[in-house]
Amino acid sequence: MTIVMTNGVLALLGALAVKPIFNLLGALPTIAGAAVLLAACLAIMSLDAGLPVAIASSSAMLGLGQIFAAAAHTHMVSSVAPDRAGCLSGLFQCCTYSGVAGNGIALSLLSDRLPFGMIVLLCAASAFVAFAVASLAVVRSRHPQASCPVAR
Repeated sequence: MTIVMTNGVLALLGALAVKPIFNLLGALPTIAGAAVLLAACLAIMSLDAGLPVAIASSSAMLGLGQIFAAAAHTHMVSSVAPDRAGCLSGLFQCCTYSGVAGNGIALSLLSDRLPFGMIVLLCAASAFVAFAVASLAVVRSRHPQASCPVAR
């Protein structure tokens, strides 16, 4: 129950903190800062320093993930024409959820076969793939003849 409550509280705090942080820092510093802090939490979580540290780190990651996702999504959607924002938003959600699912599957299937560091690198690779897909979609959506960056 402690884990669930801590996760919920910090995820809620992250969701509530997005707008003030975004307004204070701007899009790119918010995205970059949240990404650095997420990486730091992942590193702390990998130290195997006990259950309380793992709970605090994973809960902080949930809150920081809210900040990162909302800031990245807002910046990405606002950088394209309004008629293309819906398609890009759907693409962002697809990349996000497929990355989470893929990382969970990789962790559960490979945790006994590969060292932890290699699994972390595989999970990081999925984030880079999602970033590449989203970047390509943003670039293609700026061309006037494309109605949806992934429709072709």
